[in-house]
Amino acid sequence: MRVHSVERHEADPPDDRVHRVAQAMLGAWEGHPEGEGLHVVCFVTEDRAGHSYATTAIGGYEGDTPDADAMMDVFAHLTAVFQINGMKLEVFPMPHPIGGEQ
Repeated sequence: MRVHSVERHEADPPDDRVHRVAQAMLGAWEGHPEGEGLHVVCFVTEDRAGHSYATTAIGGYEGDTPDADAMMDVFAHLTAVFQINGMKLEVFPMPHPIGGEQ
């Protein structure tokens, strides 16, 4: 079972393991001498007691749509991974929210 929150979660300091690790990953990027001008997307997933807990952290994205800009970069990276492996990634929007509710 995968557990994904559909709500923004921002706790300072982070209140669980996956969020603390994601914050540490962003901290490593922020402190890196060559990090300026880069965009970072971190995925952290933990399998715990038969469930999977996940978080996504982004850094370096500014403007009105940082989440959407990060998602476009993720799709660009996934498209390249698929192409390298001889496949094609296609994304189709679904007319309902996460969880199947209409």
